[in-house]
Amino acid sequence: MASLLSYPDDLLHSILSCLSRADLGTICRVHGHLRFLTEPYLYADVRFTWEESLPHPITSLLRSTLRRPQLAAYIRTVSLIGASFIMPQYRGTVPKIPVSESEMAELMAFVTETSRVGNQFTKSTVDLHGIN
Repeated sequence: MASLLSYPDDLLHSILSCLSRADLGTICRVHGHLRFLTEPYLYADVRFTWEESLPHPITSLLRSTLRRPQLAAYIRTVSLIGASFIMPQYRGTVPKIPVSESEMAELMAFVTETSRVGNQFTKSTVDLHGIN
């Protein structure tokens, strides 16, 4: 039986484009080359369900893209979904994300560097609050 790795990348891309996010996440953990092929599909459309009782999911994405900036190039859309955003008291406000001072410094350095190389990010796009 042939290994999945023995197939040409073009065929693997055709297969990967049909898989669910859960399956893509599993394949990312199988082999380095499969991770390389799978990550663009996995990061293209980032969706979070934001609940006040759970840790803020976007911090995990920020940490991942800070550790591996090439992941940010794959992101096309980010959707934050949460029932609390439709409540009148939350309209026009963005929930605060608690981050440490070192994480904030790292994030600001990343944003500053990407703005220097012509990326669309600027310091004004980062508005994280609640530094511990």
